[in-house]
Amino acid sequence: MKILYIDDSVKWRSHFKELLEMVGGYAVEVASSGEEGINKIKLGGYDLVITDTQMGTISGLDVIRFVNSNYPNLKVILKSVMPFQEEAEKEGVLFYSLAMGLKSLLEMISSL
Repeated sequence: MKILYIDDSVKWRSHFKELLEMVGGYAVEVASSGEEGINKIKLGGYDLVITDTQMGTISGLDVIRFVNSNYPNLKVILKSVMPFQEEAEKEGVLFYSLAMGLKSLLEMISSL
């Protein structure tokens, strides 16, 4: 499975890329903004997008709306430290809170 991880935090991009590759065995590419993420999505080849919620000009919710409109079969997980579960459910995507732990994220991914 090839995953695109979108986050404006260098720390979280590095952390999640390493964990998903080493622990989950997934191929992971990263994007540092919603804009970069959308450009990479347009190039194709991803099975899953994991996006942070709050980023610069284009938020994670904007990325989700782009995916839903243009790539409806592409799976998305919205990641946040804030309570955005309702927004994720409205957009038809899974929600991952950092408080849930890595095991929960890996279970979510494997269920897709």
